[in-house]
Amino acid sequence: MTTPRQPAGSRARTAVSTAPTTVSKPLQDVTGVPDGSPWRQTLILEGFPSPYQVVVLGPNSGTSNRYRLSALRRAIQGRVKVEVSIQGIRPVPPPARVTLRYVFADKRHRDEDNFAVIGKSVVDGFVRSGILAGDNAARMTERVEFAMAPHARRLEVVIEALEHAEPLGDGGE
Repeated sequence: MTTPRQPAGSRARTAVSTAPTTVSKPLQDVTGVPDGSPWRQTLILEGFPSPYQVVVLGPNSGTSNRYRLSALRRAIQGRVKVEVSIQGIRPVPPPARVTLRYVFADKRHRDEDNFAVIGKSVVDGFVRSGILAGDNAARMTERVEFAMAPHARRLEVVIEALEHAEPLGDGGE
């Protein structure tokens, strides 16, 4: 028995797979030792971001379909929650540093600001899964990096608990 084809404008075309992926390299262990050194954990999202996600979530997309954007963000947050449980990521006390390292197979120039917008959904997934206490400036700092590896497209999220929070404020007093 064959399955019926879906209409051309169906939701299946815009759906994002939230299926767990395999980890291509061993994860770093949590090094939260009593001597006060910071905790360091790495979450790897293979195949992220897809070209579709870059186009739709990027700030230059110009899309006016807020429902599609919302559904894509929720799907990414759901994938992060699944990967957090599979890869054994534990909650990190604030303040934390989150480094989003995008790994691509080519050396093309990419704008860090555009990928920081895409990483917002990933950080929101960490907050919703309870790994981070919040994503405001008092609880976390965020960095975006790029790396090159042949035949690779992935996002490596490094979460570190900082020993000393940098002072917040205008610095004039």
